[in-house]
This record gives sequence, C-alpha cells and structure tokens, in this order.
Amino acid sequence: MKRVLSSVVLCGFIFGLLGASVVAVRHAMADEIVRSINGRLVKLGRVQSQTGVATDGAAILQLEADAKLALRYAPGNGQYRDVLTRVHSTPRMLNASLTNAPGAVVIDLDGAYAAAKAAVVSQPSSAYAWTSLAFVSDQLMAQNRLPGGQAALEQALLRAAALGAFEPHVLRAVVDLGFANWDALSVASRQSVMQSVNHLAQRQPDDAISLSAHRGRLAEACMEKRLAARKECTISVNVIPISN
Repeated sequence: MKRVLSSVVLCGFIFGLLGASVVAVRHAMADEIVRSINGRLVKLGRVQSQTGVATDGAAILQLEADAKLALRYAPGNGQYRDVLTRVHSTPRMLNASLTNAPGAVVIDLDGAYAAAKAAVVSQPSSAYAWTSLAFVSDQLMAQNRLPGGQAALEQALLRAAALGAFEPHVLRAVVDLGFANWDALSVASRQSVMQSVNHLAQRQPDDAISLSAHRGRLAEACMEKRLAARKECTISVNVIPISN
C-alpha cells in the first residue's frame, strides 16, 4: 500500500513538473513574439516618420495576429494586451484587398479600445495600461463614440496620473491629454493634471513647457513655481483659474 501511495505521489509530482514546464515554454514563446512585435513597431514608426507614408494594412493585420497568438500562450498577461492596444492604434493604409476604399489611412479605435479595457482589467495598477486607455478614449471622445463619455476619459486620465506620478512617459501623456481637454475637465481632474505638470517640471521642464504651449495652456503651466521663472513664462499671460 505504501508503495502504491508513493507511486501516486511521484506521478503527481512528475505531472506537476511537466505542467510547469509547458507553462514556462508557452510564456517564453509569448515573450519572443512580443519582442518581435515591439521591434517591428519601432521600425514601422521610423519608416512612417521618415516617409510620411502609413504602414500597409496587411502588415498591421499580421502584427495583430501575432499579438493575439502571444495572448493565447499567456492570456493573463496584461502587458501583452497593452501591446495589442498599440498595434490597433497604429495608422495603417488600406489596400484594395481589404477595402473598397484603397489608400485610406485608418486606426482601429474599436479594437484598440477593447484591448486597452482588457489591459486595465488584467493590470489595474499599471500606469501604462491606463495611459493607453486614456489615449484611445480621447480619440473616441473626439468622435462622440466613447462608452461612458467624459467621465470615462477622466477616470482613465486620473488613474494614469495617480499611478504614474514618477514615470516621465505617463506624465507627458497626462499633461498633453489633460491640457487638450482642459475646458471640459472637472476641478478635481484639473488639479490632477497640474500635479502632473509639477512632477514633469521636476524631471523634464522643457517637455512641460513645450506640451503646454502646444496645447495653448502655457499660462496654466506657468502657475507652477518650478516653471514660473522660465523665460517662456516671463511674458505677461492671462491665466484661467483651475476653478473655472
């Protein structure tokens, strides 16, 4: 009887090791796929920046297929869902085999939004996932197609700001999107954006100035003590109070 029990325990241990090995291999394969996707996205972005021509739609469809394959290997990995959001958000040029409007440049906002929502569910404490959702939400909001409307956009923005207070990429996104939507933001959201301006001014003051100037909100940015002495802020400007 003891020998039988020992054999059962041994078999269970072996099967456990085999199962763990399979999971490890699947995750390794997913990591390799995602590294490849990230590399291709960088190259495609560089080419588009240099030529001004959007990526062919077929290439983006292949990236989407690869990202979904990685998720099948590791369905619980929220970072992979964030990669899928980036793929969906990449502008692509449609060709005759995909549409009756060849040459049109589009972004799959619906796919990007679905992936971004899934990413924040998988990684509720990820500032980067919330930042991606905020970017996609802003674009959908501009088309009056964002589920939840303004409140949903501000939720994503506030979560990104709170979780990414020390992440320059997140801070730049919050300042950019915050000032882009400034007139529609609640008082609490404006205060959060200004806190991000302050944090960004500590790390990358040039970015804080350029982003706010680009969005026509230099006056608001110059209210921050860390920026007030900048030459860009010494010109007399009309400042709109946060409470407005």
